Amino acid sequence: MPFRCPGGLKTPWSLLFGLLATVLPMRGQVENEPLTNLQVFQRLAFEIGSELTVRMSSGKVQGATVFPREIGLPVEQDLIRGLRLSGASISPGDSGGRRVEFAITDARVVLENTRRDGFLGSKLVDRVIVLAGRAKTWGEGNTIEYYDVTRSLRDTVQLSGIDRLSSQTLAFTRMTLPRQGFFDDLLEPLVVLGSVGVAVYLLFAVRS
Repeated sequence: MPFRCPGGLKTPWSLLFGLLATVLPMRGQVENEPLTNLQVFQRLAFEIGSELTVRMSSGKVQGATVFPREIGLPVEQDLIRGLRLSGASISPGDSGGRRVEFAITDARVVLENTRRDGFLGSKLVDRVIVLAGRAKTWGEGNTIEYYDVTRSLRDTVQLSGIDRLSSQTLAFTRMTLPRQGFFDDLLEPLVVLGSVGVAVYLLFAVRS
């Protein structure tokens, strides 16, 4: 399923990181199945790590931590993976490197634009996942730098399969079903029943 990251790609580095995020496999990914919400958050964290490597004044990183921990723990290793694969030297015991702390300010999953895939087809819904925060880096003479980073993803998933996309133990991966309109709640079932009734009538009319 194609992924679209709003905002566009502005530099060759961004193009490279976007390509890496598309090609590299995700942990637990099943072929031809949409990524779970957690897997998408991990991918966005990887992209954030990649971007920080370019924006920081030094590519040598002593370590990285993501806060708050209830969100940070599931995505921290992916942010570090983005730092490493984009050229940063991760050296936990090297006092000469920079420390990175990433404070998550927004982590949400939104469902919108419920629709059918053709007349009486399966229901589809747009899924929007956003991960944003502020990175604080310091070291190299105690110079402190701050970077605001936002990554988002929009794709289309089957409404009937959204239950498996959330994790019951991770609140930030959960989502709320969009409110159904009058047509979905009442008129659509009536249209289906009417169509079946017409088909049955035509069948007996032709046979007689």
